Amino acid sequence: MAACAKSNCKKPANDKGKPPTLCADHQRLKAQEDLKQAQQKKQLEESLKKTEEARKEMALKAKEKEEAAAEKKKQIGEIAVLWNAQVRKVVNEVKKLRSENPENKGINAGENGELGTIPGGTGNPISFSLPSTNPHKISKADVYAKMSGFEGSDSGSFKFRIDGVFVHGH
Repeated sequence: MAACAKSNCKKPANDKGKPPTLCADHQRLKAQEDLKQAQQKKQLEESLKKTEEARKEMALKAKEKEEAAAEKKKQIGEIAVLWNAQVRKVVNEVKKLRSENPENKGINAGENGELGTIPGGTGNPISFSLPSTNPHKISKADVYAKMSGFEGSDSGSFKFRIDGVFVHGH
């Protein structure tokens, strides 16, 4: 019988094991090491699988957030178009009244004495309303910032200046 192939081992080789050039003790150690490596490989594969699943889930969530942001941006644009039309209507009314009364330099949105009242002044700002369904939690400020002639805001009142006409909204 041949000796074990491991250095410093004088035990006889076991011809029933694999490889047959090792003694029974070293074959058992080799089998334990092989089992340990197989378990580590399996754990690594499971870990990689979990990591890949988590990555896919994160990518899906990121895509959903991106789509929601795009939809919010689109909806803000649609609302801004409607609100711009309201401001533009006031601007056109003021410009018409100014052209009909060129001698009166104080015509603007709001109270114009005997000439009448045009909405959009400090005392009668245009009321802008958000849609009743608002899944993207759009605020008025989100829309105002995208509107034509937006000049600023204070205390919940928003101001627009278009073609020399100053319009208030809330």
